[in-house]
Amino acid sequence: MKNSYQWLGNLITYIPMLYVVLIWDRMPARLPVHFTETGQADQFSTRDSWLCTLLIMFVLLIIFRSSVLSLLLKRTDLPEPRRIILQLLTASFVASVLLIYILQTTLSAPIYTDYLPILLSFFWGGYLVFLGSQANDSSEKGNDSSAKR
Repeated sequence: MKNSYQWLGNLITYIPMLYVVLIWDRMPARLPVHFTETGQADQFSTRDSWLCTLLIMFVLLIIFRSSVLSLLLKRTDLPEPRRIILQLLTASFVASVLLIYILQTTLSAPIYTDYLPILLSFFWGGYLVFLGSQANDSSEKGNDSSAKR
């Protein structure tokens, strides 16, 4: 079970990169990378330099995800369902950030500034729910042990 949800989390993380591989031949040679307040592209990049930027972003997000997971999964008292939720929550966050960046470039629309705050709100909201449910589990365990005495 442990390896299956880690495998699923990794698969979710790599989906945006698979999408880039599938559309690479159909992408224009010159890609928009920055937009004005009115939504007009004002800076462009070649596909190769855009891919380098995407790969750097991917590596940094993987390091971020690994750091978060290593800090939170160190706890040995974390139940297995919480570990699975944490794996999938961090994987979907990384995939969403990458997909927003990729779609912004391929659709030539400034969606990053519109959707990133929403994505961050959902991620941190999910994390707070995760922490809150973990606190409830701890208090219930404390109540169970005091009731047994």
